[in-house]
Amino acid sequence: AHMHIRQLALMLYYIIFTAFLTLKCQNIDGVYGQISEVHCHVKSEFEVDIEKIFWKKDGVEMPMSKFIKGNLSGDERFSIQIHNKDQSKTIVLTVKDTQITDQGQYQCIVVTDRGVETTAFTLRVSANYQKPNLTSKDIKRGSKVDLICRTSGGYPLGHIHWFDMHGTNWSRSAEVEVIEMPDQRFEMLSRFNADSDLGSFNCTVLNSKWEVSVSVIKIHFNFSPDEQAGSLHTKTNNIAAGVVVIGSLICGLLIVLLVRRRRSQPATDDNPENHILYMM
Repeated sequence: AHMHIRQLALMLYYIIFTAFLTLKCQNIDGVYGQISEVHCHVKSEFEVDIEKIFWKKDGVEMPMSKFIKGNLSGDERFSIQIHNKDQSKTIVLTVKDTQITDQGQYQCIVVTDRGVETTAFTLRVSANYQKPNLTSKDIKRGSKVDLICRTSGGYPLGHIHWFDMHGTNWSRSAEVEVIEMPDQRFEMLSRFNADSDLGSFNCTVLNSKWEVSVSVIKIHFNFSPDEQAGSLHTKTNNIAAGVVVIGSLICGLLIVLLVRRRRSQPATDDNPENHILYMM
């Protein structure tokens, strides 16, 4: 009977005091290679002491820092600080050199002298794509050329778009290759068979939210010296031909006007010019 009374008393104790104990952690968006901080708030109507803190990721206990009566153990990339304010406490989990593998669903388990509270939060990690590399080579005017735009180091998976000098999107005509790097970031490679007559193209890298991730890179087609010389020679010949045609038309028009003028004047035998026109 005494055992049942004691168990009942303990149950009532935890029901009463844990009813006034809450734990809530904020979701966090981390960036690859940088520091991420998760804030968990412990609130109570009574003074509370934190004895232990455990962490789980996707349901599995993590070898991260454990807080047990003021002592820390676990992964050195993780550290814990506790800030006190009245009856409330804030637990700050700091993650150094955030990795893609750190993202996931976490559980924070806090053991206090007033009871045990558990809550969940999500850590999302993103990585910025590097400035893309774009191929450029000498080609023949009016021909097709394979352009390759390559970028790496980004996460989640993004997109590569191609735009010509008029703003037309040619991305549907491109072939994209995706390679997962050892640290789970991505390398993207886009091949596009472009028309050199369009002059220039932009390679634009977008993140998973379809936002521009890095600066737009523009490529101008470089024609070989023979192509440039041939083009200049063709333009010179065209200009010369045009000058000759125009000059011939002007000369012909002047001759016609001169003939009409002479014929409109009265002809006399004493005028030598009339003999010349008659012979013509």
